[in-house]
Amino acid sequence: MPSCGPEFQPIRGPDEVYYQRNGLPRSTGNGALAVDGKVDDDRAADSSQSLSINTIVRNDLGLPQQPLSPADSSSIKADEPRLSIEDSAYAVSATRYMPTPVLEMQPLDTLKRDSVPALTEMVTFDEDFLNNFFGGKAHGYGTYVVEKKVGSGPPIVSCYYKWDRKIEPYSPEIPGEHGAKLSLVMPENPEDEYYYFQFGTIFQEVPLFIRGNPTVPGGEGRYVYFGHYTQSRWSDRLDYDRQKQCVPASVKAWWAEQLAARGCPDWARDKLREHFFSDTKPTIPDDATEDDIKRYIESLASWKKNSMLKISLLKKETILSAFDRADADEEPGLRFWWEYLECVDWNVGFYELLKTVQGRTPSYNT
Repeated sequence: MPSCGPEFQPIRGPDEVYYQRNGLPRSTGNGALAVDGKVDDDRAADSSQSLSINTIVRNDLGLPQQPLSPADSSSIKADEPRLSIEDSAYAVSATRYMPTPVLEMQPLDTLKRDSVPALTEMVTFDEDFLNNFFGGKAHGYGTYVVEKKVGSGPPIVSCYYKWDRKIEPYSPEIPGEHGAKLSLVMPENPEDEYYYFQFGTIFQEVPLFIRGNPTVPGGEGRYVYFGHYTQSRWSDRLDYDRQKQCVPASVKAWWAEQLAARGCPDWARDKLREHFFSDTKPTIPDDATEDDIKRYIESLASWKKNSMLKISLLKKETILSAFDRADADEEPGLRFWWEYLECVDWNVGFYELLKTVQGRTPSYNT
């Protein structure tokens, strides 16, 4: 059976009884994502069609350059990502593999796990309700930070996750289970932006909500509370082989769509700029003179302007082709990161509070 490398093993879930209670087999055959037809996203990312960032930019500016950009692939649909049976990551997702750090986590306490209702019996939550109840501002993709209001007490939560299973194939399969997140770019730590958060605490005991769960009441569009999670280990970067084997083409297409969109956040563009153009970023020697400093400031301003222009003109196909480039290429390849989430609690009181408050507004329950 294909695997995701020697460090990947079948996931160890909760008790057999709990799997049966939720109508899930011990080893899931359907995987984290549904298979519904073929997706040819990998062809857009094939190395034979790799496109230079500078090529794309020069063409968009009307400057002479070979070769021309290929037409947009109609098979890339980031809003409805689907797995292809031709995708090397299909076998991995279908057999429920998890990174070794997740497998090494101790399971959630038995008493807490036994308090979790079966998925078919759980109350699901409307996205508008979660947004209105918690508030908060997006800090990265799928992560929201709740600011402390002046003159008021602490918020119910300082941070929470809202994930879509279609783009997070390694998310927990059932509440109380551990999981992992795939991130291509990550913002700076929230503690650097919000002074009132104690360093190292923002990603401890964070509630996780996931949609795209086919067996829950209300359909796949509603969110399920999976528990409170802690990032107990720093992130690891995937190498080329691991990324090829473990990241579905549909997930790559979704990220390429987000990063090439007009509304891509500034922090994400800054990360792309540092990744693709760091080798041309001006530097300054330790023994710099006043004239050196002046020239450095001018050069840095010019670099920021030119590199940001190039990043703003990036196309989806350019980002997709970067997934297949080597780390040592002149324009280095893009690599995903693992973020590990350990379930440390399934809070019955928290769940009941959300049930009660949402139940007061009928429109949230339709």
